[in-house]
Amino acid sequence: MKAKVIRRLIAFVAVTAACMPAVAADYYVIDLGTLGGSASASLSINDRGQVVGGSTTMGDTALHAFIARLGERGPVLQDLGTILGGTISQAWAINAKGQIAAAAVLDGHITALLYTGTAKQIGTLGGASSVARGLNNKGEVVGYSAVAGDSEAHAFVFSHGNLLDLGTLGGTNSTANAINSDGAVVGNSETSSPGVTEAFIYRGGGLRSLGTLGGKNSYAVAINEEGLVVGSANTADGTTHAFLFDDGNMRDLGTLGGNNSDAFGINEEAQIVGRAQFATDDPRTHAFLLGRCQMIDLNNSIPSDSGWVLQEARAINENGEIVGIGQHQGQTHSFLLVPKDESAAESCDARDQRQGGGK
Repeated sequence: MKAKVIRRLIAFVAVTAACMPAVAADYYVIDLGTLGGSASASLSINDRGQVVGGSTTMGDTALHAFIARLGERGPVLQDLGTILGGTISQAWAINAKGQIAAAAVLDGHITALLYTGTAKQIGTLGGASSVARGLNNKGEVVGYSAVAGDSEAHAFVFSHGNLLDLGTLGGTNSTANAINSDGAVVGNSETSSPGVTEAFIYRGGGLRSLGTLGGKNSYAVAINEEGLVVGSANTADGTTHAFLFDDGNMRDLGTLGGNNSDAFGINEEAQIVGRAQFATDDPRTHAFLLGRCQMIDLNNSIPSDSGWVLQEARAINENGEIVGIGQHQGQTHSFLLVPKDESAAESCDARDQRQGGGK
């Protein structure tokens, strides 16, 4: 049972391991700990510094959603599993009001939930299961749900008590991952071409494909209030690279030197976080931060004796605080990075202006 629960957590967030020496210390790195088990994963942070994710419980017998904050004596984790219900739950996103998009296994089915102090079941599109993946500051929730017959799962928007089926790009299944305050939704959908999945944006009137980087598939994961979209896409040579979609163009963000990368989060300063391979002959990844210019390995921005290998950066807030997943003394734990000063978290454009430089 213990190994099974840990595998479920890893399946949620695809953790990996790596090791590289640090040469600078621009961030304080904080271990958010666990709910008594051996593993945790933080997936979202709001501007108040509240963090949500999932953790194994004592004995690694269950996976529970949590909300965390920094207290006077360190991190404080609240177990949401007993509130959401079931033995398996996951918190995916948190907004500025502290509302949480989550999912839990209830009565044998995965159920989408909106937590606002109490848990509200969002319902489904006619099928047995649904998952809530993201929400905006208005409390509108997006995710995916099985339709009648459970043969397909479609992206949805939950707004003002109504569940809207967003359909697909011509294929069978689709997923909505994020929504901004203007109601723009991003995600990915199977197309009418067998084996092809493409990132989409929805602003009403149907899904619009964002294309790829020359390859077969793409996935949109996050969108900021300005409508900038990040995710990952296949390239013509068969690798997968993080992308930024802006004004109709998909920009390849590259890697840390290896073959593949994925972007998971973006804030209003257009700072992007994710994971990337750092060597072509090594499948492991390091967490990265990218402003408007250079992708940096976040392992080079924490103390070299921290005991951490930062593997994935999942989200970044407007204060430049970053949450993600890494290896700490041999265990998979959630981390929080707090900038030591403003320059540590500023974008490349801001740094150029401050230093009197230009592009």
